[in-house]
Amino acid sequence: MSARLAEFIYRWRLALSALIIAGAILAIPRVNITHIDNDITAWFSREDPVYKDYERFRREFGGTRSLIIALKAESADRIFSRETLGFLDRISSDIERVDTVQRVASLATATLVRATPDGGLDVRPLLEDLERTDPADIKARALGDDLIRGDLVSDDATVTALIVSFDEDRIDSVRGGVIQTIHDIVDPRLPPGVKAYYNGSLEISETYNRVTLDNQQKFTPPILLFTLGAIFVTFRSWRKTLLSIVAITVSILWTLGLYSLMGFSYNVLSSMIVPLIVVLAIADDVHIMQHWDEERRRGDNEHAFKATVAHLTAPLLGASATTAPPRCPWTSRPPVYARSIGRRYLMMGSTSLASSSFGNHPVGMKSAVSRPHAMNAPTFGMTMAVRNPPKAWTRALLLDFCATLVSICELIIEILLDQFFRRRSAAG
Repeated sequence: MSARLAEFIYRWRLALSALIIAGAILAIPRVNITHIDNDITAWFSREDPVYKDYERFRREFGGTRSLIIALKAESADRIFSRETLGFLDRISSDIERVDTVQRVASLATATLVRATPDGGLDVRPLLEDLERTDPADIKARALGDDLIRGDLVSDDATVTALIVSFDEDRIDSVRGGVIQTIHDIVDPRLPPGVKAYYNGSLEISETYNRVTLDNQQKFTPPILLFTLGAIFVTFRSWRKTLLSIVAITVSILWTLGLYSLMGFSYNVLSSMIVPLIVVLAIADDVHIMQHWDEERRRGDNEHAFKATVAHLTAPLLGASATTAPPRCPWTSRPPVYARSIGRRYLMMGSTSLASSSFGNHPVGMKSAVSRPHAMNAPTFGMTMAVRNPPKAWTRALLLDFCATLVSICELIIEILLDQFFRRRSAAG
């Protein structure tokens, strides 16, 4: 089977290579790793009953995704000074005019409700006639109101909050720009002695995005340089180093292109796709080029090509078969299943670590046993493989197989439990 596949690939190698490169080029417009989607629909399907309940409550009672701006001063007199209260009034009005903002709750928009002697209600703004009202009176009224104290102002009156609510149907498409606009309204105009702190679900999501993108820009270049250096030191060849980079790039473009084509969005978790592909692709490339060098010593390019493809087909397909099943829940189950996926990763990670650390990869083991000089740089793993290769590889393969079976059984149990509790919930 592997020999026939190698013959087919060699015969159509130019057409297949052109097809692969063309596919990678066509995938470029879909590869957008600078836009991270942390919308709730990136984590929950719109058909999920939990999401439908959330949408129903949001329509009836309003959303809960808000931005909280806390203004902290050294003293209560600084917060309840005429300058700071005027600042609160101005920025509350300016923020309310920002696109997608529905309302702003602050001391500037708060109202006081008092009972009148005739049984009526007296409703007036807290900051009514600010220019002529003594700030000490405003402070006393705010701290004396149970609906304001502890909500919009702290008990010691050194912190006050602005709570910004948004149109949740539109905010996710413009979230980054809106939050930055609010920062630009508040930060440059802060009174002396007052500091601003931002929190809330929208700020946290946007912070995740900024940190993720910053990490990509900060760490990708040194990781790439280190990888290039490691490949060059291993093979002492710029051609092979360049070929590895091209293969890795094509793999990334194909994966992200198909990922987008299938309707998935790029979020914080999927940002790990690129480094994961790089690690897997480099490992495979190193094995392919190392085995090519071995076979090239025995014959011409055609022989080396076919022998390498035939030799690596089974190990690579086997590695894929033992890696993919434990990740299946990510494609079909809600985030609650992350608790068990963590155990799967731990199990598969430990066996994979054993495989790589002790030379248990079938390709590496065979090369080290039959031709220890084939690798330019001997490794601890290869040394261990030479000492005890058959048992080590058999144990690792058995562990991988058992881990896959346990993961599949656990997934089946989770699906059955999920269906059981959903039926009980619907019946109740």
